[in-house]
Amino acid sequence: MKESTLAELPEDTIARLKGTVVPLGDRLLTAPLSGRPCVFYSAAVILNQHAVTREPFTGMALDDVLVTEESCVPFLFEDGGHHAVIEGRGAKISCAYDHRSESKALFDATPAEHAILERNNLLEQDWWNTRSLEYVEGILAPGEPIVLVGGGTREPDPDAQGSGGYREASRTRFRFTSTKRFQLVISDDPKAQ
Repeated sequence: MKESTLAELPEDTIARLKGTVVPLGDRLLTAPLSGRPCVFYSAAVILNQHAVTREPFTGMALDDVLVTEESCVPFLFEDGGHHAVIEGRGAKISCAYDHRSESKALFDATPAEHAILERNNLLEQDWWNTRSLEYVEGILAPGEPIVLVGGGTREPDPDAQGSGGYREASRTRFRFTSTKRFQLVISDDPKAQ
């Protein structure tokens, strides 16, 4: 796949781009477990069970993802002073789970952990067979470097500064979205940088 920049990318061309996350106006989310500001979050609750019900008993723990919550708002992708609007809905977004916490039961869950359990009707557990619940969260934060794979179309840039001459061509910016044919892929994996 061709690596490109926003400055040289032709319209409707699939490419790999490197840049940083910039909020679009005041659109920011609050990550549900850590409270960090972000444009995307993924949070999961993982059940670590005692393996007392398995036959034959091996003493190994069983891991099970009980729930995953994700949310995304449109944001800007900045590359060398050029900006593109990113519509994350329908995109495949991969971010590292860099916030972790654990509770042994409901009584020692933090308010944020309790809230995610309550939102997902997980307060009534088989707590007797629960070794622990692990809460993990990953985000795309303002200023964070990301890699984007996809194709965009140009649109008028409402934030572009021009000289105001009537013959001046209107400035444009890219907008990246997932389509039926091509899914937008976004990652904060340092190995992809």
